[in-house]
Amino acid sequence: MSFKTYFSGNNDAYILFNGSTYQTVKGEINNDLLQQHLEGKISLGRSPLDANNNCRWGAIDDDSHKSDKSKPVQEYDYNKLLKKINLLHLPLIVYKSKSGGAHMKLLLDKPYPAIKVRNFLKKMAYQLCEGTPEIFPSKMK
Repeated sequence: MSFKTYFSGNNDAYILFNGSTYQTVKGEINNDLLQQHLEGKISLGRSPLDANNNCRWGAIDDDSHKSDKSKPVQEYDYNKLLKKINLLHLPLIVYKSKSGGAHMKLLLDKPYPAIKVRNFLKKMAYQLCEGTPEIFPSKMK
């Protein structure tokens, strides 16, 4: 299965981050943009929701390392997170976010109702995160 298939979703618009600013762009992500994203030249984002309110993937964005404003930003403990994921046998892929937190992606074999994916991700986030993470899909149509 291709990267483009796994990360399918909203084809009406996407988010483009060029290193300093985020921009919402109307239209579909073309192959040239996707290649630049995979090469690390730009960053792309999209909503996982398709036209039928289903999704093939979801994500948890945990920035709890910077949640206590009275302290300097803490270093995120990826080892602790990975130990929890392995202990619970959760089907997540983890990578470092631009802010130094953790992105956890759930890749699915086919589209599922977004509300069910969101609820599943909420249960995982409750077990894994110390703060209140962002969950994607965030809104249903």
